[in-house]
Amino acid sequence: MHHKLLDHHMRELVRWVQQGHKLETHDDVPEEIRAQLYAQEQQGRKRKRQASGSDPTSHVPVIIHNHISDYSTSSNRASPDHGSSPPPRLSPLCVPGLRDDAVEAYCEWHRSKVRSETQKQHFELAYSLTIARGLDLELVHEDNDAQFYIEQGVLEGVARRWVRDIQVYIDQEQVVLVA
Repeated sequence: MHHKLLDHHMRELVRWVQQGHKLETHDDVPEEIRAQLYAQEQQGRKRKRQASGSDPTSHVPVIIHNHISDYSTSSNRASPDHGSSPPPRLSPLCVPGLRDDAVEAYCEWHRSKVRSETQKQHFELAYSLTIARGLDLELVHEDNDAQFYIEQGVLEGVARRWVRDIQVYIDQEQVVLVA
């Protein structure tokens, strides 16, 4: 598939080569630029659908949030509490260090959990999309939006883990830091 390179993409690629990197095949294109191209392609398709009036996303989306805290830990209740109060917001995270470094470390952590090169590449894509949007782990956790990553071409399972596993990662890393 071919992607239209805009001026800013060309400038970034020139900078990449000037920094000593090779650029001989599609595989040599930096992940961040690749993520931008995928996002640009998705937006182009969305605009075409909207122009033709067949945009399935023009309807109000149904958002389903599952919260473990909604379930009782007692053995006599197996269903969620359907009271009138809204579900609690996710508690804020405390991510040590620089935010963009934390996103990169999170990506490496995920990559270390899979053998599949395809999944590793999709974790890299999720990382690139996160950085390209200026997001950090706290914001990804707060937004809880795996669908964005899926729409940008990230495998569904990878996207869901990218959004869901942040607290697990932080808990494990804090244990490692303390030990």
